[in-house]
Amino acid sequence: MNAPESPAPLPSRPHADRLWQQYTLHFDLYKTHLDVVIKVLTFYYGITGAILSYYLAHPADDPKPRLALLLPLIFSIGLAVIGFRGSRLVGYTQKELAEIAREFDLKVYAPLTALVNLLRLAGVGCAITAVAILYLLLEHN
Repeated sequence: MNAPESPAPLPSRPHADRLWQQYTLHFDLYKTHLDVVIKVLTFYYGITGAILSYYLAHPADDPKPRLALLLPLIFSIGLAVIGFRGSRLVGYTQKELAEIAREFDLKVYAPLTALVNLLRLAGVGCAITAVAILYLLLEHN
């Protein structure tokens, strides 16, 4: 009969404290980033919806409402880039959390998949919105 596998030795005390602080920092940043993404998307879709409502409520032959579409277009493109880029960058934090969990021999640790998926979804949503706004801008030329 095989002897049970002995757990990996835990890191030394000062090293362990530093690793645990790093783990806590990453997790707190994760919660903060998740909160910020939700707030930014709420603001973005509120502003974009208001401007699109204004545009669609005014006659198409007036050029001034068309200029109002530039703001949500720029926001859409910028947030799409940030969403896609941010979802890739979270992977580095995820790898570091996995390494810290291995150091402490943790079987379960906080995955950052909710933030990654939200950023990807935001990127796709903002890209689709940018294409729709660009269509509205170019349709009467």
